[in-house]
Amino acid sequence: MKLLSTFFLSFFLASLAFAQAPCEPDPMFSDTLGVFPPPIDTTVENPSEGIDVVACIGKPYNFTFTIAIGDSLRIQTFVLPVDSITMSPDTAVTGLPVGLTYDCGFPDCTFLKDTTSCISISGTPDESNTPGEYPLVIAGSFHSGVFNQPTTIPGDFFPGFYTLRLEAADSEACTTSSTEELFSPKMEMSTSPTPTSGFSNLKVEVPTSGVYQYRIYNMLGREVFNAPLRLNVGTSQHEFDFGFLPNGLYLYSLSNEKMQLTKRLIIRK
Repeated sequence: MKLLSTFFLSFFLASLAFAQAPCEPDPMFSDTLGVFPPPIDTTVENPSEGIDVVACIGKPYNFTFTIAIGDSLRIQTFVLPVDSITMSPDTAVTGLPVGLTYDCGFPDCTFLKDTTSCISISGTPDESNTPGEYPLVIAGSFHSGVFNQPTTIPGDFFPGFYTLRLEAADSEACTTSSTEELFSPKMEMSTSPTPTSGFSNLKVEVPTSGVYQYRIYNMLGREVFNAPLRLNVGTSQHEFDFGFLPNGLYLYSLSNEKMQLTKRLIIRK
């Protein structure tokens, strides 16, 4: 039986699927459960959490979540079967800047169990908005037989939050040219095979020599592997055996004092 554990937030986000224009769930998460990227949780270290795309006043915006829902929910030591999730079309998500909207995608805002989908927040932030951080509050109810449980995220049982960052149109975040991005120092990395049964070949390309940290995180944001790599400018390959890790989705990260790159890793034995 599939369990969602602390990723109950995905239940509520799921009924927002296909906001504005149809979106496509990331197939990378087809065998996992949760909402990706996960919400910010200040109790753990997660390098790829929250809404990482900045919105700019007067410019089109789009951000997509992938949501994978199972057939049961674990809250602490209790496991409950899940039939469906419902949300109000008018109050499911609050806190969005003026000009950004969402749509449930279904007339009754009901999302069924054992489904993988996505939601997209989209639109153009209006000039009446004030630049800053916009916390998003998500509300809905999950249904298990005759039992209905209204819940909000963040809430008493579900720590964490999503914050959408809104910048002025002339801010540095909104005016960086593609030419500047093209010639800025970057690093690249990939793993093979994908998925892996444990053995993994890491291929990296870095713009500067030095010591980098190679880390693996589970989807709760907890570090499960850490190894320093002394790298020279250019491309190199490194072999690792992650057979000690259970099946699932992970994030792998390469970083130094000035840059960091994070991608996804699937282990399937």
